[in-house]
Formats: sequence, structure tokens, C-alpha cells
Amino acid sequence: MKTIRGHWQVENCLHFEKDRWWDEDRHWTIRPGLAERLACLTNIALSCLRLTLHNPKLPLCAYANWLSWNPFRPLKLLGALD
Repeated sequence: MKTIRGHWQVENCLHFEKDRWWDEDRHWTIRPGLAERLACLTNIALSCLRLTLHNPKLPLCAYANWLSWNPFRPLKLLGALD
């Protein structure tokens, strides 16, 4: 039971964000290796968002939307701008 619960915890947390927010299951490609690269970029983006989220009560998608409204916000957050 512990293994099954652990699987569904991963499914509910990570997959839910990737599928509902970025609609990952609907995207497909026939180019070899491209799907894995796109999934890797999605994982990197989610990790960066989680690492920089200062308010844990703020939903991750709301934080990403807030960053996307002004293109200088994420660059400043990453240290690319002074």
C-alpha cells in the first residue's frame, strides 16, 4: 500500500501540474528525442519556479503568470539584470 500511495503522490503532484497547467499530454512530436527534451525543459522550469517562490501560499501557476506579465521580472530574479 505504501508503494501505491507513493506512486499516486508523484502522479498527483508532478503530473497534475505538468498536464493541467502546461497541457503536456496533448503535445506530441514525431522527431526522435524531442519529447524527452521538451519534458526536461518543463521540469527545469517547474524547478526554477519552486526554488524562487517566496510565498508558499501562492499557487505555482499564479506565480508563473505574475512573472510572465513583465519579461524583466524573471531575468532580474535569475540575476541576468541588475
